[in-house]
Amino acid sequence: MSVFATKAEQEAATSASVVVNSAIQQSHPSACKFWVKATANSTTIVASYNMTSWADTATGQATGTIATDFSSADWCGLASGQDASGAWDNTYMTALGFQAVAAGTFRIDCSRMRDGLTAVAAFYDCDFWHVYGYGDQ
Repeated sequence: MSVFATKAEQEAATSASVVVNSAIQQSHPSACKFWVKATANSTTIVASYNMTSWADTATGQATGTIATDFSSADWCGLASGQDASGAWDNTYMTALGFQAVAAGTFRIDCSRMRDGLTAVAAFYDCDFWHVYGYGDQ
């Protein structure tokens, strides 16, 4: 028996008697399969892992392309926005989330739901997007 985990052992995540080499660490279910920090309202990827491109689809919308696709569209993601300018405060209620998810692409949306006491419900560009994905590849 090898002391190094095989890809299958890493995906199964059941063995406590093998070590993981860095080439297959990504296969473990707990490993983040991609992440990206991108400038909103642009195609600029500031930093990323396993991403090939970033597109500014429209105000408050962006589309990302993952380098190594998931095995299906059934993966779990998290999207958040960063306010670098200090424009957000406790008067804003903003919603961020996935609008569309496929095995190798996703679209995220950001909308301002409330500005103070006034309902707005309009797409809104945050300063930076932060997106992460977990699942089977």
